[in-house]
Amino acid sequence: MSKKTIYLVGPIDGLNNSDAMNWRVNAKKAVCDKYNVYIPSYQDSNETPNEIWDRDYFYVDNSDILIVNLDYDNNKPFLDTSIEISRAFYQNKIIIVFSSKDWVHNSKTIKYHATKIVKNLEEAIEYVVDNHF
Repeated sequence: MSKKTIYLVGPIDGLNNSDAMNWRVNAKKAVCDKYNVYIPSYQDSNETPNEIWDRDYFYVDNSDILIVNLDYDNNKPFLDTSIEISRAFYQNKIIIVFSSKDWVHNSKTIKYHATKIVKNLEEAIEYVVDNHF
């Protein structure tokens, strides 16, 4: 039986590399023995929007599960992340959102699209592993 694949979704634009990547690296370490993991990276400033979105759509389309980081203030736009959530939702993917922010837990839109909303990355990983997705 092949491993399922997790795509780690969340903000990258406007963040320094450690803020964008540390949670992803920690998630990958926590699940790498049970799951394949896609981690996006936009270090090449010469990438075109088409190259970025072709890759991101590939990750969504070829993943079984999305773990989504929405742990930021509600005045920060998350258009890229919401597009990926929507694409995954309409492909019936498992979507686990984590955030310590009340606005996320109270959002009717996020409640509708997410399989599960939890408070932090550790709870998201525990939910995935415990449910044997």
